[in-house]
Amino acid sequence: YREAAAIHQATRADPNDMTQHQVTMLTSLKAKLQRVLEHTVEEVASRPAELILQQTRVQWLWGNPPVDVAALVDGVHPNSGAARFVEDQQSVGFTRPLTYGSDCVGFPTGTEWWLVCMEALIFSLTWRFQDSETVYLAVGMAYLCGTFVLAVR
Repeated sequence: YREAAAIHQATRADPNDMTQHQVTMLTSLKAKLQRVLEHTVEEVASRPAELILQQTRVQWLWGNPPVDVAALVDGVHPNSGAARFVEDQQSVGFTRPLTYGSDCVGFPTGTEWWLVCMEALIFSLTWRFQDSETVYLAVGMAYLCGTFVLAVR
């Protein structure tokens, strides 16, 4: 990646001024990346039971990754470089990171911000207009609405 970024910086003014060596280098980097992706896909296709992990409903609800018990038993550190994947049972999980915006001075923007605002509004309205002085119903309503939105998106 650093090599490609260096070539990009060098040819930023005019991309048509790339030398033959730079073109060859970029082609080589592209071929390496394709080989890595092909190897990863072949590994997953040959050993799906070991590499594709199932996420429980509780783990999904709290956003926790599934625990790879087999890797822990074998003594493999979770960040050892071994490819592990989580099954996307609803076939839309790949869109989840795309809905989160960046932040502006530490405050979230995008869907995350609107979800926080919606939960705060539901909490405020429920707590204001309920008969008892307990806060549990308001917290529960805000949590359920937020969880529903996360499940639908």
